[in-house]
Amino acid sequence: MGVVRLVMVGMVAMVGMVGAEVQGSQDPPYLGSYQVEDSCQFQLCGVEYSGEFTGPQARPKVGSCSGDCHLLATNMNTNKFHREFLWSQCARMCNQKFPPSHYRQYKPRFECMEECYTSYRALSPHHALARYCIQASCPHQSAGQMHQVDCFSSCSSHVSSSVAKTDWQAWASALAGPCQQEGRQGEVPTQTHRLECADSVVWSSTSSPLAPHCLQHLCHGDIRCGRTCLDHVAAVEEGHRSIWRGCSISATCLALTPGERLGCADTCLADHRKKEKEREERERRRKQEQRKQQALLAVRSGAPLLTSFSLLLPSLLLLLLPLLHP
Repeated sequence: MGVVRLVMVGMVAMVGMVGAEVQGSQDPPYLGSYQVEDSCQFQLCGVEYSGEFTGPQARPKVGSCSGDCHLLATNMNTNKFHREFLWSQCARMCNQKFPPSHYRQYKPRFECMEECYTSYRALSPHHALARYCIQASCPHQSAGQMHQVDCFSSCSSHVSSSVAKTDWQAWASALAGPCQQEGRQGEVPTQTHRLECADSVVWSSTSSPLAPHCLQHLCHGDIRCGRTCLDHVAAVEEGHRSIWRGCSISATCLALTPGERLGCADTCLADHRKKEKEREERERRRKQEQRKQQALLAVRSGAPLLTSFSLLLPSLLLLLLPLLHP
């Protein structure tokens, strides 16, 4: 908010320096758009400044609301979606939050416009998602009133921080579709219940058997983290996944942040496999030594028999010689 105020204060301070540019600018007043002009006149400036917009010679007035609004529109509207949709929607919502009847100074509405555009930039260029966040993210009235511009900000922040970009289209469809239905009777919804609903709808389409483990035990319900977890596990050999899963919920790994737990489980698995290989090597050597000892034992047990045979051999030859030479 402080950054936004600095931006707006700087913009207003520049008005006196660029007065000639407002009067003789190459850009037509209010971008040559009746929609932009009406938003400036009726929603951002209000009745107190209506004289600046009426009459055949009316032009943006330097240092006042009409001139500042012209500059704001010129600086912020850089594409068709801005001019034809976002500007009027933000102006309407900022007027609702800071009505001129209660806020005579136009600065809060201008700051609100800057925040509104910042919320859009987090979702750009996904126009459908931005539209649905504006039109369909506010909670049911039983959850408490929220200004629509705050709903948009909350939705934008949630999606950009907690939903994988590959899921944005499906998430937007869920928000504008099934998540508009009323909850169960007697159930008190939270202010973010529609956002949570869209998360649930998107995640329910995930078929991996490790999906519940990733989402609940490692990611605390954050579906972007959950998607990263599933992609990560897919790279683990299938025969080692049960070990990896056990590692991921060890006391050591659970003490870390969700983003660190995947690497912790990898390290744990690597240590496990190393110890397993060392155990297998010890077992191989033990069996090899056992076979060696058995062979030596067999040689030793056959030694007396060979000695007796060597003593009898001369006598046998003496007996056989007459038979060989009659």
